[in-house]
Amino acid sequence: ISQLLLLVRSLRPDVPILVLLAGERAPAGCESHEQQKRCSKTLATLIPQAVEQAGGSKEFIHVHTVVCPTLIDYADDTDWGTMMHWSVKGHHKWAQGAVQLVQRVTGWEIEPNWDARFRPEPSYGRRYGRRTEPEISF
Repeated sequence: ISQLLLLVRSLRPDVPILVLLAGERAPAGCESHEQQKRCSKTLATLIPQAVEQAGGSKEFIHVHTVVCPTLIDYADDTDWGTMMHWSVKGHHKWAQGAVQLVQRVTGWEIEPNWDARFRPEPSYGRRYGRRTEPEISF
């Protein structure tokens, strides 16, 4: 990760870099809340070390943990798309936690009702080997 950050820094020397960590309420590829907590704890240890190796705040590389106001739930299929990736609904939950961090680092204003047009769609795809999309026959 530190090498990637150094590459980005070399290409964009004057732009702040924001590294966002998935907190305990934003699992990715987890199958239980306990696994989710362990994963979050591990990432919260390793990624800041990589950020420091790349220069950290001296190089305007910031690392923050996103706290989603609503849990992205491993057991809620509507939070998930395919191959253990978040659905639109799951990404919206992440964005609600991330938007203030982006504003804090960049100074950008948050547009009122920035997510007013969000309409979660049902999640279609495979998760844990279960078929969640409707059956279609030809």
